[in-house]
Amino acid sequence: MKAPGADHHISRAEFEKNPSAYFQNLHKK
Repeated sequence: MKAPGADHHISRAEFEKNPSAYFQNLHKK
């Protein structure tokens, strides 16, 4: 699955397991 707002991919399972942590990581950059 394409990561929104980024040019890398994450597994859908990882995202669904912890979407808030994923978005926190996304905005840390």
